[in-house]
Amino acid sequence: MPGAKTTRSQPVIVHVVHSLSVGGMERGLLSFLAQPAALAVRNVVCTMRGPGTLAKELPANTELDALGYVGRHPLSAIGLSKVLRRHRPEVVHARNFNTWCDCVLACRLTQSPKPKAVLGFHGLETDGGFTPVQRRRARWLGFASHQFTSVSRAGADQLTRELGVDEQNIRWLANGVDTSRFTPPDARQKQRKREALGIDPSERVVLMVGSLVPVKDHAAAIDAVKHHIGPIQPVRLLIVGDGRLRDEIREQADHVGRGTRVTLLGERHDIPEILRAADVFALSSRSEQMSSALTEAMATGIAVVATDVGDSARVVEHRHSGLIVPPANPAALGHALAELLANPDDRRRLGANARRRAVERFDLAAAAHAYTRYYESLANDVVRGGSRCAALPA
Repeated sequence: MPGAKTTRSQPVIVHVVHSLSVGGMERGLLSFLAQPAALAVRNVVCTMRGPGTLAKELPANTELDALGYVGRHPLSAIGLSKVLRRHRPEVVHARNFNTWCDCVLACRLTQSPKPKAVLGFHGLETDGGFTPVQRRRARWLGFASHQFTSVSRAGADQLTRELGVDEQNIRWLANGVDTSRFTPPDARQKQRKREALGIDPSERVVLMVGSLVPVKDHAAAIDAVKHHIGPIQPVRLLIVGDGRLRDEIREQADHVGRGTRVTLLGERHDIPEILRAADVFALSSRSEQMSSALTEAMATGIAVVATDVGDSARVVEHRHSGLIVPPANPAALGHALAELLANPDDRRRLGANARRRAVERFDLAAAAHAYTRYYESLANDVVRGGSRCAALPA
């Protein structure tokens, strides 16, 4: 019958990202999609750029639309609106500010049924908060009237403080970690991976995992091992990740002096195995929300040292499951790393507590259920005719 409403068994969720590159947010999305709880909805991933190096890891039941735009493109919102018309989702979840504008505009361009736009906050690539340009865009496009998710309590506070988002419109959905994939190694596994990475038996290993961008402050970590560990004992700093600061970090790594070696491993798909080679994990960020790399290290049973940014101090219990130090302070970071490297009993105790905390507090299956329940509640609002896309402000 013309005009009759049809029903479908599952709500459709479109996840919008720049690309499926190797990053904490992208790996977290893939982890969610692979969970049984994600089968309760039909998931579609739309990348504004190319598919990305992680696209091949998408579950078979997840569709992929790669728009292929390069940089900021004037037609990107139109391209995304075509994806929405094709899939007719109830919910569009845009991951991070670089996709929020396109998501909001695409929803407005989409004819009935309009989906509900959700703006997911996973952090910024620079410290200092949202820029004046970002705040102006947020006001003009009426971001504050939309639904938000935040992976951290600190992020939710930032959205309220800087963008004026009502706390009632923000859902805190913490990152989960697959504690069956990230597991503590036995002595043989650790030795085998260290040999594969060319690590000398005399070297202690500090590991970092994160994009090579300013906010991660790799320079502070390199200074920390150079000045506060290398002069005492041989140390190898392993850095996993890639980004626009690659050449700058490599230049700094080439001048660390005796006793210290820095190895840039680039993008890797064997992070669980690399973690098993580490003695200590370091998070040196100047700004962060909730670091997936941090909880992955904890699940692997590694003693961690993290800067007091975002929710790090909530995730890591200082001196129980790791050490917390001030950000932008290479000396404090170096002293904490040196303390753990000099005390294997403390490393074992903190690592065991970290593993226990990851299992009890940050289980991926529980996090996936929380996401799915949230999507289903929003989809039900849409079916009942609730507000889907807020109007542009006058």
